[in-house]
Amino acid sequence: MIGKIFITRSGYDPQVGKHIKDPYLGPCPTLGACRPDIRSQLQKGDHIFVISGKVPDFSQFVMGGFKIESKIPAIEAP
Repeated sequence: MIGKIFITRSGYDPQVGKHIKDPYLGPCPTLGACRPDIRSQLQKGDHIFVISGKVPDFSQFVMGGFKIESKIPAIEAP
């Protein structure tokens, strides 16, 4: 089991910056196809933690995290 930290791009913060679409941290969290480098390193049972991007005058923070329950090829994602 490993854990990875995913830091969103600068300016991406759900409260004071741009909206974050990927990763999705809703009821069924997912990491989309936009980061194949991270997806290829993660396996079932691993964990990923998402950090907000840098926004002037605001601190970055841990937005959430989840355990990888299953993996599918990006082409099969809904």
